[in-house]
Amino acid sequence: MDDHGGEELRAAFSAILDASPEPALGSLTDAAVAGGRRIRRRRAAVALAGVLTVAAAAVGAGVGLGAGTGHSPTPVPPARTGTPLPPDPVPTPAPSRGSAPGAIPPRAGAHPSGAASPTPANPAPHPTGLP
Repeated sequence: MDDHGGEELRAAFSAILDASPEPALGSLTDAAVAGGRRIRRRRAAVALAGVLTVAAAAVGAGVGLGAGTGHSPTPVPPARTGTPLPPDPVPTPAPSRGSAPGAIPPRAGAHPSGAASPTPANPAPHPTGLP
């Protein structure tokens, strides 16, 4: 828009504003001030309720935990998970043929005469890698 058109538009707006008086702002300002006071009172009440709630919870926790009563807490028994399992059976060695009843069976890898076995239980590998 050119400069001449802007002047006409500015003149039209000032004619509209000069034709009617400005609205009274008294009621609008009073409402804003009253609303601000209401909001501040509400915030103060909520803050006070929060502080009282935290204080009551702290007192309740202290009383609930038995603080200052001198009583020891009751021990809790262990949880039961169901039917207990039977104990594992202890294997009994079977007697070998030809041994007397009640005789102790020989150890694995032991010589039958009771002497030390001539070969170790875990022989060293052969140097060539062959058994």
